[in-house]
Amino acid sequence: MVLLLALIMVLAATGFSRFAASQEQGAGEAYVTHVVAADNDTILNDLVVYAYHDDTFGPIMGRNVSLGPEALLNPALKGRTDARGICILKNLTAAYHILVVDLKKSDDGLTTGMGIEYSDGALANQIFIPGVPRMYESLSLAVQTGDFDRKGRIDDLMVDVVDDSGSPIQGARVNVSGVTNLTDSNGVATIHDLKKGWAEVSVTTDEFPNTTTVASVDISAQQTMAGLFGFAEAGPDAVLSLVAQIAIGLLGPIYVIALCFDTISREKLSGSIDYLLCRPMGRRAVIGGKFLGVLGALMVPITAVSMVGVAIIAMVTHHSPSPGAVLGFLVYTILLIGIFALLQMIFSTLSKTTGTAVLSGIGLWLFFFLLFSIVVAVVGTAMHLTSAEYALFSTRAGFLNPISLYGMSMGAAITGEVPAGFATWQPGLAMVVWLVICLAVAMEVFRRRATE
Repeated sequence: MVLLLALIMVLAATGFSRFAASQEQGAGEAYVTHVVAADNDTILNDLVVYAYHDDTFGPIMGRNVSLGPEALLNPALKGRTDARGICILKNLTAAYHILVVDLKKSDDGLTTGMGIEYSDGALANQIFIPGVPRMYESLSLAVQTGDFDRKGRIDDLMVDVVDDSGSPIQGARVNVSGVTNLTDSNGVATIHDLKKGWAEVSVTTDEFPNTTTVASVDISAQQTMAGLFGFAEAGPDAVLSLVAQIAIGLLGPIYVIALCFDTISREKLSGSIDYLLCRPMGRRAVIGGKFLGVLGALMVPITAVSMVGVAIIAMVTHHSPSPGAVLGFLVYTILLIGIFALLQMIFSTLSKTTGTAVLSGIGLWLFFFLLFSIVVAVVGTAMHLTSAEYALFSTRAGFLNPISLYGMSMGAAITGEVPAGFATWQPGLAMVVWLVICLAVAMEVFRRRATE
């Protein structure tokens, strides 16, 4: 059983950590474009391409930029990004062109950025060169929406600002819906967590104090396609939380049942319980000692396996889970294991055979793990609750399920997030209350039924 728990813990930690590492490292590349007058002809016929890492927005040097088939006939229509990540193609014909930018694939095999895949690792996008006179000196900005803070929702903006020469402007003030940010040395500013709908983007600088460049953009606020594994983008703490709920929440109770199902029933069947009770100690002390012994025997291998999982997460993601997350994981795991150990000891005391004891423990685990949510759903439906009322009802009902409490406690310890209407300390306190009640019941049942 220990080997099975270790195998699942190690495999889960390795798999989810690799996914988290690929999401965190990003390694995806993208680009933005500006049509500006990058020379002295004051005609808007020059193209500025900025290639950047899609996670850090840092510039990428040495990427090929060209106007597709046109570049085969005219070498002036292609170039490479410099140390600033910028490539400028000058004096283009006023028309639609096909812009091709070579971008490397990310670790997950996807190429990010604008346009469609043109060839292996290259993106193509149609651009328009107006070729009209520039009426006055102004800024040029490009706005993109995305999930730049990796929270699973497309509600962020990246604004890239360059001047008339195509150089990025640092310190430009970007305002979106009342939220202001300054562009960095790459001329990039990001603004996060915007509301769904149209937003107005305005940019001003000290260089052009009387000029404000404005653009409008539609914030879709749609969920990203991260799916089930979007949690991995939140870092090693979130990975540890899910690994704990899979390895411990699923197999931990089964491990407890397998180890202590006959703690009391075996001694009752063999008659050794009489020799134990004739010693000068109370029955509550006996059951308390057995509980501490069982908990120690359970937690030594579980703690060892858990620390291996933490080490794998740190090794694969190159970031260690926070001390608070590791401490919360260990504390709440001890509480969960202790609760199920006491419940199984109660069944072992009440049962006349070891078979009845183990079946009772497995039945209770199946109820908490599988049937509890069904019962809650049926009761909620019968009560004709609204969606908000059902959410509150199901959360409150979860306090009656130690496995659900374990998940809520891990979430509170790692992210500080709990269901609405509850404090972060309540799930952990509820687990302590569960443990105390189970210990009291186990002592009383053993006192009354130990020799039956």
